[in-house]
Amino acid sequence: MKRFSRFGTLLFTLTLALALLLAGCGASASSLSEPASSAPASSAASSQPQEPTATPTPTETPAPSSDGLEEILSGMLGFGPGTAGSSLSGMARAADLLNWSAAHTQVDEEQLTVWVTAWYGSCTQEERENLAESWPMVRDSAQALIQDPTANAPILEDAGASLDPAQPDSQAFDPLAKVLDTVILGESA
Repeated sequence: MKRFSRFGTLLFTLTLALALLLAGCGASASSLSEPASSAPASSAASSQPQEPTATPTPTETPAPSSDGLEEILSGMLGFGPGTAGSSLSGMARAADLLNWSAAHTQVDEEQLTVWVTAWYGSCTQEERENLAESWPMVRDSAQALIQDPTANAPILEDAGASLDPAQPDSQAFDPLAKVLDTVILGESA
């Protein structure tokens, strides 16, 4: 239940941030679209040419957002083989990664590598050692969920996690798993 509340909080925060961003964009667009004739004719500034209030940016596009991937990856810290509840933690993290992958199929392997490498670079040596133990458990749990989500549903429910969609897609998860194998374990395909 605790995992759900963190995920719910993250989802709420992202939704609120998006709503505020869209509200700000809407206000800016409406103020820019007002006709110049709405300004009073007696104003002294009307005799001077008005400079544009916004200059379009050149063709640079902003980098895409990782949309919470770092938080999900950070969830793999602090457990590993032999620790109490590790199978439940591994299953919950696997569901999180499968859900993220299904929602972000448009992200290419190169961008995944940038995000995962940046996140991994911020980890301490102890955290990296922990990840080398916990990531294989999470990957195996994800593969088990892909192969037979119905048989693993009781463990998933005990972990307080769910899958969306109910039948996870290996093709959506494989690029992320490959990047995590390379970055965390130093393995390459």
